[in-house]
Amino acid sequence: MTIKKNLILIFKKKFNLKMSDQKISKLSNSSFKKWDSLEHINLLMMIEKKFKIKFKFHDITELNSFNKIEKFLNK
Repeated sequence: MTIKKNLILIFKKKFNLKMSDQKISKLSNSSFKKWDSLEHINLLMMIEKKFKIKFKFHDITELNSFNKIEKFLNK
């Protein structure tokens, strides 16, 4: 499974989303009310667990959209 597909599944699970994958891939914390600061940390923890990575502090504040997270994971 691709990084994008895994990430979409994480977003669907975390936020209980029923929207299309295309809409999910356009989400950001500024455009989606459920994505507040606490949920941001929880989301990143789920991503860390799934991809077996550890985010640095400065990454946490920068990774505020699906697109930015996906680009980070594809490095």
